[in-house]
Amino acid sequence: MKRHSQDIKIGILTHLSRSGSTLLARMLDDYDDICVTTEGEFPLELFGVKSYAPILFQDHNQIQAYLDTVLKQTRVASWKLSDATILESCQSMGYPISGPALVQSILAVYRNTYKPKAKIVIYKACPFMPWHISESMQHFPEVKFLHLLRDPRAVYHSQKNSIDPFTQKPYSNSALKTALDWKKATDLALVDAATMEMRFENLVDDPTPIIKSILQFLALENEAKSHNEIPFMGRMEQVDQELHQEINLAPDPKKNLAWQTSLSARELKVIDSLLHKRMIDNGYTPSVSSPSSFFQVYLFMGILRESFITLLRRSRRFSKQMLSNPQHLTRKIKLKMRHG
Repeated sequence: MKRHSQDIKIGILTHLSRSGSTLLARMLDDYDDICVTTEGEFPLELFGVKSYAPILFQDHNQIQAYLDTVLKQTRVASWKLSDATILESCQSMGYPISGPALVQSILAVYRNTYKPKAKIVIYKACPFMPWHISESMQHFPEVKFLHLLRDPRAVYHSQKNSIDPFTQKPYSNSALKTALDWKKATDLALVDAATMEMRFENLVDDPTPIIKSILQFLALENEAKSHNEIPFMGRMEQVDQELHQEINLAPDPKKNLAWQTSLSARELKVIDSLLHKRMIDNGYTPSVSSPSSFFQVYLFMGILRESFITLLRRSRRFSKQMLSNPQHLTRKIKLKMRHG
């Protein structure tokens, strides 16, 4: 059975929304040896994370059906890749093909389509989050993981003031929800040799040493930056281009502190109180002191409320998928049972 017929390295860039990942992606994609995908949306069962056993495809008909009924309903469709080329790549690997192998095959096709001379293709992950890294390593033993960290107050400031073009709503209107996500993203210490964490603020203040360290981490010696025939922004969907109009400009360090005049005292207290020690551990200085016992109770009640809201959202997604694609939902349930 053939495997890894494509001589290409794979990377995965993880981040919370509005953490500056698109700027970093554009910077990296400028290099000849690096091809970064625009935002896709591989379902998590392909990675074998979130308690899913990795999905397995027995033949090209199953791959084609998955492309038609699942992937083309996600942002992967915006990559405009040829089904025939994907199927040909899978055929060369030999069946059966696991979900992780399909991910790597599609990423190789993306690279061959847009930057065929690149030595590594980096998946700009959505919705693959940093808390999935450890679980996925067993299925992607040769993949390099990059995680971009940003001050949680700046993350919330950007989420609150940016409209998601697909929902027409702010990315977040809850400082507590953003703080909980940030806490979860920093729960795992990324000390493995296959992972690298960087701070967005350092990237903005002085990108050169950060980019050099990433190139070293990826084992890339070529620092040439030729003109891309299809530049990164040119591959982005129109709505993403409108949202990220400044990614081709030099980063503005002043924007790192825009949250100071934007967030309310209560929002700052929520974020800094919940994340107080975690922020210090990651190099950020809280703007408020440790929370009082009374405020800790307030935070606890807020966390319970957010947990309930999350449960409702999952229930709605489950109901929507049950109506729109019951076959895929059944497949996912079976993968959960197989993992258990």
